[in-house]
Amino acid sequence: YILSMVVRQYRLLIKTKALSKQASYAGALAQALKLPPWLADKTFAQSQLYTMDQLKAIYAELLELDQELKSSGASDKLLFTKLVNNL
Repeated sequence: YILSMVVRQYRLLIKTKALSKQASYAGALAQALKLPPWLADKTFAQSQLYTMDQLKAIYAELLELDQELKSSGASDKLLFTKLVNNL
């Protein structure tokens, strides 16, 4: 469950980063993302802390973690720790 929420957050950050160049005002961004305006504002602010390349790299690492969790016998705790250390 935790991984799916982290993945969702980074997916939102990627969408926000991509749409922020096209949206003319904050309300349009909230509408495009189907989020309440206050959440769209917070997501926009958070997306400004990353470049698009950084967001894509993190998203790829999350995908890799998901695959490892499903296919390897490694400890979930160890895999999550590895991910956090890489961020």
